Amino acid sequence: MREMRYFRSKAPLVELIESYFKKALSNSKLKTKQHDLPTITGLALHLGFKSKEEFDRYEIKGVFGALITQARFRIMAYYESRLHYPAPAGAIFALKSMGWHEKPIPAKVAPRRVKSIKIKLVESGPKPVSSEKEVQL
Repeated sequence: MREMRYFRSKAPLVELIESYFKKALSNSKLKTKQHDLPTITGLALHLGFKSKEEFDRYEIKGVFGALITQARFRIMAYYESRLHYPAPAGAIFALKSMGWHEKPIPAKVAPRRVKSIKIKLVESGPKPVSSEKEVQL
């Protein structure tokens, strides 16, 4: 297992996160390339993580993982705002890959077990005939 990136205190992590968003947003205001907008991968690289797995593991188990979660939500907010622009397919794809769904996921309900089924046959119309000779016109 790889060694996890370690931050000794909260302040350097907060500073790095804020500098990442400041840089990304100032580049996007200059109308530079779209990839200058904040992204999860861009944030992970800026913070010094070597892989997505390492970044995700720190978010879950790291002392300051809640700061990573908050930064991730900020990035989701940017993608969410892109839904109001023409051609939001890329933003939709990104949000789905981050766990968003088109429909609410229903709570799992245990199926009811049916012990027996009662069937009642109801006859309607003329009675069936056994041969053509019994047919009346």
